Parts: sequence; structure tokens; C-alpha cells
Amino acid sequence: MSAGPQSERIETGSVDVGGIRTFYRRIPGDGPPAVLVHGVPTHSEDWVPVLEAMRGPAIAMDLPGFGRSDRPPPERFDYSMRAHGRFVWDFLEAMDVVDYSLCMHDWGGVGLIAAQREPGRVRRLVVINAVPFLPGYRWHRTARIWRTRGLGELSNRVWSRRFVDFSMRESRGDWSRQPSQFVDLIVDHLDRGTLDGILRLYRS
Repeated sequence: MSAGPQSERIETGSVDVGGIRTFYRRIPGDGPPAVLVHGVPTHSEDWVPVLEAMRGPAIAMDLPGFGRSDRPPPERFDYSMRAHGRFVWDFLEAMDVVDYSLCMHDWGGVGLIAAQREPGRVRRLVVINAVPFLPGYRWHRTARIWRTRGLGELSNRVWSRRFVDFSMRESRGDWSRQPSQFVDLIVDHLDRGTLDGILRLYRS
């Protein structure tokens, strides 16, 4: 299910990033693009309204294990924060992106790892709802489930639309402000590979 028809301005495609087929959406154009990195458990479709509103070039990828990108086994991609950060960098290289602005939401903050690689290439940084994991940080309830060995695996075996709805309410606050189709956009691309990758990310 989609939140609505995607603008014809948005191109879609895929690129090989270290053997991982990576789906992306983009607004073509000249100049340094805005690179949009989604959070968990969403994907690039989260950014469609933003892409449609942009005037200049922009790219939104599906990280490994999410959306329409490959779900590589853990021996090929370990799904840790650092692995995702390195992947963002490798994606930029695969797309021949030199200078860019970086907009990150939630776990998309892993893009900061890529930004540190060559800071001079970054024009602007926008960080939305990403938190520093300082000592004493308290995870939301669903995250605590995912981070608990055994319990996280059990939750992934019994996940349902209702569980996703509960998880999003727990982690996003005032759920009434979210579009009614938002949960469907998540559920449509959640499978065992995505769920197992989420456990590895939250435990990294």
C-alpha cells in the first residue's frame, strides 16, 4: 500500500553496493544532492512527500534489509550501526556523489558515520529525532524487547500489524498525528530478513 501516487518527478532505480542490490528514489538535477536516510523500521517511501516538495536534486535509499533493497545474510552484512554507516558512504560512492547535504531521521543518524569520513564533502547536516546513546539512555519499550535475547526473537516470530502499530505508538509519541496509511507502508515491507536485521542493529 502506498500513501498515494508517487510524483512523476521521482525516479526509482537500484545500484549494486558491495554486492547488495540497493533500491533508491531520486529527484534528478544538477549540483550536490540532498541525501535522505530513513529510520527503523521504515524505508525510502517515508521520504516521498519530502522528495516531491524539493526543488533540487535529492536521493533516498533503502538501507540493507529494508524496503526494496536486498536482505543479505549476516555473514555478508552484520547490520550494526557501523556497518550501516559504512554502507551509506559506499552508496554515495556507487552513485558518484561527491558533495552532498545529508538529512537523517531516527536510526538514519548512522549517516553521521559516513559524514565523518570526508567532512569537507558535506554541505549541510539535518538530523531529525536521532538520539546520542549516552550513559543512562533509556530505550523505549519495544527497543528493550528487541535488545533482549530470546524475547526479541520471540517477538519477531509473532509480529503482526497490531504489534507494529503498538511499537510505533511506543516510540513515536502522539500517534494520532501520523497518516492513517503509515503503518501499512511499514508492514508491506516487513519480513523475516528485515526483522532479524533490526535485532542485530538494536544490539550493536
